[in-house]
Amino acid sequence: MYKLLIVEDEDLIRNAILFGIDWPSLGLEVQGAEDGEIALETVRSFCPDIVLTDIRMPFIDGLELTRRLQEEYPRIIVIILSGHDEFSYAQEAMKLGVRQYLQKPIVPNDLIAILQKTTRELDARANRENREEKLRLQVQESMPFLREKLLNRLVHNTIIPSEIPRMLEFTGIHLKGAGFIVCLIECEPEAPVYGEAAAVLGLSITQILEHEIATDGVAFESVTGRRVLIYAARTMQTERPYIMTLLGEISDIIFREHGIVTTCAIGTRVSNISDIHISYDSAKTAIEQRV
Repeated sequence: MYKLLIVEDEDLIRNAILFGIDWPSLGLEVQGAEDGEIALETVRSFCPDIVLTDIRMPFIDGLELTRRLQEEYPRIIVIILSGHDEFSYAQEAMKLGVRQYLQKPIVPNDLIAILQKTTRELDARANRENREEKLRLQVQESMPFLREKLLNRLVHNTIIPSEIPRMLEFTGIHLKGAGFIVCLIECEPEAPVYGEAAAVLGLSITQILEHEIATDGVAFESVTGRRVLIYAARTMQTERPYIMTLLGEISDIIFREHGIVTTCAIGTRVSNISDIHISYDSAKTAIEQRV
């Protein structure tokens, strides 16, 4: 049920609207206010979805009330009541975003028709927002997959360079540095692991990599099943000794926690993020040529 606030300084008209229509049958809960000042106080407690307001009122008139509502409560739909000699006021209200207005004297059927149209707009808005919220949740749930897909495209050079910054921002991947180095890590369990156990093992290893790389880069699983580290070098001189130490620590942790031996390869350093595939290809060549 939606809420309707009727703002009218003439008691006779306000009461005629309040009590002359079967509001529950229209799915509306109704309250009245004598002027714009009282209306603003009522809005804070009643929280209406629709405000039907006269234009000429003491203290705060209908136009000022509309301005205040647009600023403070932009979701409220405002309908203006105007006399035959107040069309210029109604035009001003339209500039403020008011889409509906009624001329006095009010014809009940016309008022009902406008309110029914307005409640349909509210229904449509609610449905649209529900769909958008579901889509946002779906995107959030699929974000790890989207990040992994993007990073795989990055190392396999299947993404247009101009798209890279926008896609990194969308997926929340932070890769900034003086250069970039791709490392490959191949895990070699003594016996094959399948099913749920393989999934748990893979997730655990990825978490180890993410923890160790911290804010210096990203870790993910490539389409070939190898783990990939993209290291964002802070300087051009010291990154390789640091990476060798880092990979040694990662290998020790994986062996200590899972008893799995790892083979690591370090690619060449590249200056531009769009050239990361070059570093990846050199690491791939190295790891495939091991004895």
